[in-house]
Amino acid sequence: MKRIGVLFLSVVSAGFLFLQAPAHACCDDKAAGAAAAEDAAGSVTTGAVCTLKVEGMTCGSCAGSVANAAKSVPGVSGADVDVKAGTAVVRYRPQLADPEAIAGAITKAGYRASVDAQ
Repeated sequence: MKRIGVLFLSVVSAGFLFLQAPAHACCDDKAAGAAAAEDAAGSVTTGAVCTLKVEGMTCGSCAGSVANAAKSVPGVSGADVDVKAGTAVVRYRPQLADPEAIAGAITKAGYRASVDAQ
């Protein structure tokens, strides 16, 4: 009877380990939701806006990573990323940032970004 109890406890403990394992960062939609909320809270109406073409995004977490990479550039106040369209609309202060630097930060994060000629 003691062996069954130990076996049961081992199986239950192993199950809890799998339940608590974090999801892969690329597919964690909670991170994308947090990034979207952060973008909405930090949006401004002054400054410049550029649209970047971004390739390599596959999920909401990718959008969050792209937004965070863009916002890591000093002078960037926010980014609205659309995975399906493959774009990032970035709000920035032209005296502190430029579209090429923002695209470079996104590229450094592992995506292919370029200034969209609209």
